[in-house]
Amino acid sequence: MRSLISHLRHTLRLFVKSPGFTVTAIAILGLGIGANTAIFSLVEAVLLKPLPYPHSEQLVQIFQPFRDFDQDDVDYPDYLDFGEVIPNGSVGCMSLAPFFDC
Repeated sequence: MRSLISHLRHTLRLFVKSPGFTVTAIAILGLGIGANTAIFSLVEAVLLKPLPYPHSEQLVQIFQPFRDFDQDDVDYPDYLDFGEVIPNGSVGCMSLAPFFDC
């Protein structure tokens, strides 16, 4: 314990002797901690937090091939047609073209 206290006293003396280094070190630590907090908050909000919908693990994306595009959005009438074909409104994977392998 005495060794820790003596190291802390020595460190404080060095910080007092060179205020430019002290300000730089504190600023860099502050920026690093702030950037780390911001990145974690973003990752937590986008990737880790569940979606605010009931049964969000059952959400799916429905798309279809269109001309030169691999994926295109499905318009509402097609969506209603898919709802008539799919039993109970649940989809594990839906393939609308032979090159989509589910």
